[in-house]
Amino acid sequence: MNGKRLGASALLLMALSTIVRADAPGYRGWFMGGTWGIATYRDGGSFDNEGDLDVRDSTTQIFGGYRFGRHFALEGRFTDLGDYELSTDDAKVSFEFSAWSLHALGIYPFGKSGFDIYGQLGLGTLSREINVREGEGRDDTESNSLLSAGLAVRFTPVKLPSITFLLLGYDWYGFEARAQDDVQRQSIH
Repeated sequence: MNGKRLGASALLLMALSTIVRADAPGYRGWFMGGTWGIATYRDGGSFDNEGDLDVRDSTTQIFGGYRFGRHFALEGRFTDLGDYELSTDDAKVSFEFSAWSLHALGIYPFGKSGFDIYGQLGLGTLSREINVREGEGRDDTESNSLLSAGLAVRFTPVKLPSITFLLLGYDWYGFEARAQDDVQRQSIH
């Protein structure tokens, strides 16, 4: 049930995101925008039996790019993927994730209705900051390669062609991270 509520919340929150296009009303030109949503961290089993892991947080994204025509765009992004906490009997460990990435977007416009559906693939760098609060505590930051994929529906009102609303979106960020001397596949979506 929580998964359904989380999904519904994420869809609603993504609907609040806005894209400002510099090329109104054409299919070619620069654009920029931002989104806000809910993220879920999947640790790939790294912390099973280690304690209580908080796996949900809010996420924000700032992006900009160039649309080359009706069906293709390139987009650069900075994404704050959230902060997560692991609580054990001995310590609290917090993880902060952020990413810089470049994405290729395939776009399918639905005629002149203002609706577009697009899929995206991206590559980038994920930064993971780890803070351990036990004894004197310690901090560590590591960077990992990142793969991203996603799907979304956007709407551009005919009477306001310079503003686009992201109605529904799903992004997946996959990376490998070292945890307890093992490389684990992890993801945030």
